[in-house]
Amino acid sequence: MGNKLKNKKLIHKLTWYTLERDDVKQELEKYDLEFQKEFLKELEFLQYKKNQKEATSGEHIDVEPESEEKDKRITEEMKELHRLFRSIAKKTHPDLHGDEFIEIFKSANEAFDNKQWIDLITIAADLNIELPEFSDASINLIEQSIQDIENSLENWTNSLCWMWASKKEELNTEKMNNPNATIRERRKKKELNDELKKNVRQLLNIDEKEFKEFLNQVQ
Repeated sequence: MGNKLKNKKLIHKLTWYTLERDDVKQELEKYDLEFQKEFLKELEFLQYKKNQKEATSGEHIDVEPESEEKDKRITEEMKELHRLFRSIAKKTHPDLHGDEFIEIFKSANEAFDNKQWIDLITIAADLNIELPEFSDASINLIEQSIQDIENSLENWTNSLCWMWASKKEELNTEKMNNPNATIRERRKKKELNDELKKNVRQLLNIDEKEFKEFLNQVQ
């Protein structure tokens, strides 16, 4: 298979992964905001319990983790991708082109620093930079980037707010949202939503009795 065809297939594959990642991430952010709004009292209760425990023990439960310094060494297997980054910099660096391509340069710089090879290659393709015939070492790094995205997608779609939002969308059927829905259908929808919220509270390890007492206190 010719190099151009191989690179074309690679670009299509990487583009799909970046689009899927960005799409799911956008959905997750929306679901997270909805979750925080829907479970505001529950989250306040969890914070209240945490504060109580800290006051009793005299210690902070969550310690801010030390930020890890990024490893900026350019290893042997990264050299091809580093050359690709330099090709991007020649077309976008502010010292050469002013502010015209500054955002693209920042994105490429961030991609290289964070070893997000898929984003780096996608930026190069968008700039019509010819891709090299990647070595096995570079392909392994690219495949690892793909695996990282797959892991992120799995974690995001298995998160509590995602599962809650997906289930809520199932409950919001066309029949139940119909303005002409019967009182019985609307009552059924409320019961299902209440049951869903109760299930989420169980996953959050919230005791129903303690939660009700908390609500009475704050009202």
